Amino acid sequence: MRLTSLSIIKKSNLAFVLMLLNLSISATEPDKSDQSIIAFDQNYFSQYQALTLTDLIRTVPGGVSILNRLRNNRQSRGLGSSGTQILIDGVRMSGKANDVSARLDRIQSTQVERIDLIRGTVEGMDVRNDGIMLNVILKKNVKSTNSYLTEFRVMHNSSQGAEPEMLIALNGSRDSIEYGLSYHNDVWTRAYDEIEDRMSANREIEENRELERAIIRDLHKITGNLGYRTSRGDNFRFNGYFHDSHRSDIGNENQFDAISSALLATEYKDIDFKDKKWEFGADYEGQLTDNSSLTALVIVSHTENNDTIIQEEVVNSLTEPLFNFHEDSTESEQILRVNYSYQFNSDNTLEIGGELALNELDAKQSFDFEPYEHSIISEDRYEVFGNYSTSLREGLKLQTSLTREQSTIEQDTIGFKDDRSFSYWKPRLELRYDYDERNQLRLVIDRMVSQLNLRHYIAKRNTEDDTIELGNPDLEPEKVLKYSLVYEHRFSEETGAIEVELFRDDITDYISKAPLGDDSSGTGNIGDATIKGINLELNNKLGVIGLDNALLSLKCQYRETATFDPFLQESRVLNSVPTDTFILDYRHDIPSLGLVYGIGAHKRTSMYRSDVTLYEIRSNSIHVSEAYIEYNWTDEIKLRFEVRNPLNDKKRYDKTFYVDNISEDIVDYVEYRRSDVRPTYAIKLQATF
Repeated sequence: MRLTSLSIIKKSNLAFVLMLLNLSISATEPDKSDQSIIAFDQNYFSQYQALTLTDLIRTVPGGVSILNRLRNNRQSRGLGSSGTQILIDGVRMSGKANDVSARLDRIQSTQVERIDLIRGTVEGMDVRNDGIMLNVILKKNVKSTNSYLTEFRVMHNSSQGAEPEMLIALNGSRDSIEYGLSYHNDVWTRAYDEIEDRMSANREIEENRELERAIIRDLHKITGNLGYRTSRGDNFRFNGYFHDSHRSDIGNENQFDAISSALLATEYKDIDFKDKKWEFGADYEGQLTDNSSLTALVIVSHTENNDTIIQEEVVNSLTEPLFNFHEDSTESEQILRVNYSYQFNSDNTLEIGGELALNELDAKQSFDFEPYEHSIISEDRYEVFGNYSTSLREGLKLQTSLTREQSTIEQDTIGFKDDRSFSYWKPRLELRYDYDERNQLRLVIDRMVSQLNLRHYIAKRNTEDDTIELGNPDLEPEKVLKYSLVYEHRFSEETGAIEVELFRDDITDYISKAPLGDDSSGTGNIGDATIKGINLELNNKLGVIGLDNALLSLKCQYRETATFDPFLQESRVLNSVPTDTFILDYRHDIPSLGLVYGIGAHKRTSMYRSDVTLYEIRSNSIHVSEAYIEYNWTDEIKLRFEVRNPLNDKKRYDKTFYVDNISEDIVDYVEYRRSDVRPTYAIKLQATF
């Protein structure tokens, strides 16, 4: 059954949200003083039991949401000036793989002077963000210190057994030099149990299928950083990163006759991805005059990939190959970004700068034992930008920016060779009004241009649908005109905040699954699309109801989406985009007992997806991502027990496959899959000294 209309928020969902808000909002008196930066110092953090910087951030209202975004953020090419929400001493790190989230775990809480919560954009930082940012200020003028962090964790689920991991980190300083070095064996596991009914076109069950699937990613990474502050206050920072990663995804599917229960066949799927990556980054931050400063960042990275996909079928003890794929590829990136800032006075600041990003993908691929096909895709992208910030009146600030982007993509693939150039203007306007220290209104209008994924220019295997997605040499960036109106209210005594956002995105050249040829598909531009809705985000301590040191973070999102489906030839919602999303995180510190416990969960409404011969409806149950309890033996030693996916992360897939093209509406067969994730249990010992 196809979806052609948009759903609305259920009354029960609204009632739940209003109940939480009623518990959380406390009245405040208007205050005309400006407070765009709120400081959380050691006096604030002393009431919690924090070992690392990550622990500290979780105690700051809004910090959990930022950590979640960091964890789920997909890295893009280049750096740009938007999206960074955590800064270290006022600047971003000069790394991408060696990113902020990795460093947060290496910095001990005793090294932190304070954390500044920034409401909106602050001039001179070369960072644009529509919400809040956190600026971590580390302790200075420490003659000589060395601190160590060690972590040992064992994870276990009933399918994959026990898997150990460890982290060892050193951070230190000597006079004007800061340094850090760490080794992390990072292991991630997940085991699925899936039951699938294969049905005829009129939904009569023909086969029952049972699938066991196990995924493990074993990542060994070494990171290091070195910083030097000159006598005049200039900062030089260097960082390096190396990882060796192996991801294995193995599935066994037994297929039974629905009537006789006889075993018809067994399918094996073995997905093996290996990659090695190194990265070097450096940045400079200096005060040129009393009113001007300069920052420069350089990043060089290189990745080697070795990927294999093997699918086989066993019928009557005879093994037949179904599919075979192998790829050897390299990816490289070089980035240079320079920013000059000049402050005319306390109310007017000008920033100008530019960025150069050079990227290349060199891939050799073999499908079904055919000869290797060699593809080289490269992109040279340049941008120059100017930002101007001014205070129009007390409490009213305006920031405008204009960016000119120029890029050239060259591709040399089998049977196709060309180069194309793109150029765009990207204006941005942000108007921020602080009615008082607790109430803020923000209006943002921003024209954005997406970055193209170089892998969309070459073919790949879709292992979920067992199809080949073709490369698209004609792919263009999508252009988005974003409108956002945000109201933020901060509660008294800095116990939290509530934020309501109305948003709308008008997209041209929308990138989605598109037909490529008569019976094939891939990534392409399918025309215009719109996304509009409302975000509600609450971050608040619950002392008002007697739960001291308990912090609740809740995000509710409602989205209406629309585009024109090139397969169905009718309007539809966007592929794999839910209408309603609810994300909850709860954490409670009990210092008198040395305990911390918490839970993270989310719920998304059904999502829909169409392809050249497929239409899918995916429904999602409430997903509890983790539940945990921590015990602090001492101020330096912490024990943590956690359960991931305690409710099995249940998902249901209703997939209808069509004969030839979906537009002809001739059903071939139907698959209905029930997918459950097995719980994973973990125990971790963390110590600092």
